[in-house]
Amino acid sequence: MRFLFSLLDLRPIQGVNAGTTQLQALINAFLAASGAIAALIIVVAGVRYIFSRGDPGEVATSRNAIIYASIGLVVIISAYGIVNFVILGVSR
Repeated sequence: MRFLFSLLDLRPIQGVNAGTTQLQALINAFLAASGAIAALIIVVAGVRYIFSRGDPGEVATSRNAIIYASIGLVVIISAYGIVNFVILGVSR
């Protein structure tokens, strides 16, 4: 494991001048993609729930997927707010 980390070059890349605006845009794009995936999981789990025909195992699986994706969506929205609050505070 140490061997793998010894191969990493952690020096700053010459000529790259990324500021807080670029960092904020990158993080917001990642959070937006994550939010879209979480919303898609909620929709797919809802459809699976509807078409489960009362099968207890399928109902439980779909319900858990909806619950966990909803919790993930709340975490993503919170992260979005925290990141933008911190970036706004740093850029002042």
